Amino acid sequence: MKQSTMTALALAPLLLTACDLVAPAQQRDRIDRVAIVPTTPVSPPQPPTLSAETQASYEAIVAQVNASGDLFFTRRAPTKVLNEVELVFFSLGRGPELLTRIESAMTADPKARAWLLPRQAWLLGRLGQFDEARSVAESARTDFPTEPDAWFVWAFANSQSASGSRVPATALRDAINHLLAMAPDYFGPGDTTAEGLRKQLTTPAAPSPHGGP
Repeated sequence: MKQSTMTALALAPLLLTACDLVAPAQQRDRIDRVAIVPTTPVSPPQPPTLSAETQASYEAIVAQVNASGDLFFTRRAPTKVLNEVELVFFSLGRGPELLTRIESAMTADPKARAWLLPRQAWLLGRLGQFDEARSVAESARTDFPTEPDAWFVWAFANSQSASGSRVPATALRDAINHLLAMAPDYFGPGDTTAEGLRKQLTTPAAPSPHGGP
């Protein structure tokens, strides 16, 4: 059996579970995706209170991700599915575990760094590690300039306050314009669309009076 066929068979149950269970569970428990997207430099939000049904559904998805080893990440799962899986991990308070899985997958398959390095930077930001997020985002943009996600996470990470350091607003606008030229219909981490990205990042948040997050 060809490797591509084996991959499809291995991932199919996970992809179906993620797509079929996450959205209904989110609606049932009123999980607000926007509330867990890091639009401001604050401490990572606490996971929501889940019903027993949703908890079980989410735990099943995590189990399938873990059972797939690195395959789910190194075969480049669709952005929408990866976003749903991310929502599951963070809703269960297991965001750091997802970050570890991403890092493990990059070690297992260095070619996957092209699409996983931006996601690593995004997750670092979601976990409140803004300095680390900016550093990884810089590496992603430098090493993989043709990846739209690399430009997204660079602009996003540098719009966040961290140790009083930030890039000029003009650089953020240039990065956004470059991203939109590459991918006008961009859809990335956090279910961010091109228009949503423009609204979030064109004007950086005001610096903290104490010079930190």
